[in-house]
Amino acid sequence: MSVSHRIAAVAIIVSCLAFPLASNAKSSAQPLAPRAAPLPSWPPRPELIVNVDSTTLSNPSGGVLVLPGVVEIYTVPNNKCLVLTDLELSDVGGLPISLCQELGGTITFKRGSGFNRAVFQTGLQPYHSAVGLKFAPGSKVVLNNTSTSNGTNVAYTMTGYLAEP
Repeated sequence: MSVSHRIAAVAIIVSCLAFPLASNAKSSAQPLAPRAAPLPSWPPRPELIVNVDSTTLSNPSGGVLVLPGVVEIYTVPNNKCLVLTDLELSDVGGLPISLCQELGGTITFKRGSGFNRAVFQTGLQPYHSAVGLKFAPGSKVVLNNTSTSNGTNVAYTMTGYLAEP
């Protein structure tokens, strides 16, 4: 192969690398335009803060009777989700009281009963989180007593905020 043929071959290879063939250049996938991420809104506006206390919803003693089954403590609006950041429960008397989400008849455990009791049963472990537990739009926040026979009085304070789903 002569020098001129070698130079021509190298030129063809370079041009193929620099300019792909038309059949390879066409692609059905178009690059996506960059999407701007929604700007976080922190702290939440006052009207989006949720603070529910059992003393505002029940008898003056502050307790709500939780029989076997569920007791609703909050309904999430249909157009928002709830991010629960704090929960404190009073004495649950050793009963299995869990924090759950009820949506369309389905119960989803968010914080099991074992986490709601403190070591040595001297008090209860509060839940505090910067991230929080998310409850779906239109769902109910419920206390679930999985005991088959006993009820107990539970006082609680729940704090969180409403956010876009």
